[in-house]
Amino acid sequence: MDPADLFHAETESRSGRNRFLIGKVILFAVAFALATVALYTLRGSLPHRELYIEIISDKLDHLDAHADDYDIVFFGTSHLYRNLNPAMVDDELTSAGLNWRSLNLAIPGMNVLEAEMILDRLEKLAPARLKYVVMEPFFRPLELKNWGTERAMSLHDWPRTTFAMDYVMETSSDSPRVRLAGFNEARAHLMSFIGPKLNLGRVARVLFPDTRHIRQPSFMAPDFDRGGFRPLDEEPASQFLRRYEGFLSQRDRNEQLLAASSADIWRRGRLSDLRTRHLLEVVERIRELGATPVFLVGPAYCFDLEIAAYLTRRDETFQDVKLLNYLHGFGFEDVYELEYWFDNKHLNSTGADLFSRQVGRDLAPLIQAGRDGVQSEQPEAPAEQHGTQPQQQG
Repeated sequence: MDPADLFHAETESRSGRNRFLIGKVILFAVAFALATVALYTLRGSLPHRELYIEIISDKLDHLDAHADDYDIVFFGTSHLYRNLNPAMVDDELTSAGLNWRSLNLAIPGMNVLEAEMILDRLEKLAPARLKYVVMEPFFRPLELKNWGTERAMSLHDWPRTTFAMDYVMETSSDSPRVRLAGFNEARAHLMSFIGPKLNLGRVARVLFPDTRHIRQPSFMAPDFDRGGFRPLDEEPASQFLRRYEGFLSQRDRNEQLLAASSADIWRRGRLSDLRTRHLLEVVERIRELGATPVFLVGPAYCFDLEIAAYLTRRDETFQDVKLLNYLHGFGFEDVYELEYWFDNKHLNSTGADLFSRQVGRDLAPLIQAGRDGVQSEQPEAPAEQHGTQPQQQG
């Protein structure tokens, strides 16, 4: 036999095996695609079981059952969830002759998509008594370390993901550090979308080695006898106790942080155009509910760029929305004694009650003026004066 014939025969055999393997790959891909379509179709025909997520599910379930019981809702991050006790607010309103009830819908680490979720639920329920929505004037991105949680992944369909990525990527800053932070925040939202689709699981730690998957602490349920409030010093988690001990051990540093957070430092940064438009849309959605929006900036021991960006743009864009401002240097200083704090962002239960009563006292004249149709004869005070002076309790 001619050796060339043997060579050609071996080549044809190898080519045949390659075609066979390619055919198997194509067949597998087609079968996988058909199985995926079938599973998604089947899943759509099965009863939907809503995922339970601590605090968020508790608050939404309570809202569903009692939406028409409340005149005021608060929503924002843990700065409100841990610091704002509606029971104390209601006491002050009652003392002012207002038999109103308020509900704390704030969520620890609430991100921009969760804020949208709460607004969607309020629009769906259209609470009959709702008159005021008091909210923080900023929305956080999703932190990179939290992308793999059920809480994060449950919200990320493609439209929400692209919105969130645009939201965190657009910035008015040219700082490389700020832009890198925006990129990582966008990556957190993207991975929360693709993670469940590709079932990454532990492989994610290899693909994204800089991602820290932390074990989420188990929280106590919101206390609805106090309007959905739960201060940090009531949580049993040891990691919170360590934060408290660390805060107390750095008394000198805390005093320096407080001294540095005077009124003039809060004029740094600027909201991007997209974030500004989104916040204006949120304000309009609240008004369409028949409620009055009020912005609230709670007390803080350290600088926060999100808050500063809002305050910088407030006078030119958001001057028609009332602001209650409790930052250091803006009027309400009683709460800035270290004995009232749990860490540099959260009050303890005693501090929260003190702060909440002041919020109630400051809301009462706004509500009464609105009910009477009274407009202030003077132009609204600038942000530096919005934290009202503390009143003596009688």
